Amino acid sequence: MSTHGRNFIARGILGSVTDKVIHASRVPVLTITPKRAADFNDAVSGFKRITLLLDGSTVAEQALPYVERIAAALSLTVSLLRVVNL
Repeated sequence: MSTHGRNFIARGILGSVTDKVIHASRVPVLTITPKRAADFNDAVSGFKRITLLLDGSTVAEQALPYVERIAAALSLTVSLLRVVNL
């Protein structure tokens, strides 16, 4: 889903459809600015990997089946990153 990449204040004043979708969605939503999407618009520099951030919670782990399906459908590799609080 595209986003304008506005800062917190601009989103608060102007609103954000993307922000509303992210908060209302029951499934993960990938957001990207149009400028960044243009960087990935050709076959050579397209997406190759999904990085899933995990914090040890069951809520974070609920994203795993979605990531697996997206990765399989798009032939992407998955990297899991565990966040540790020191």
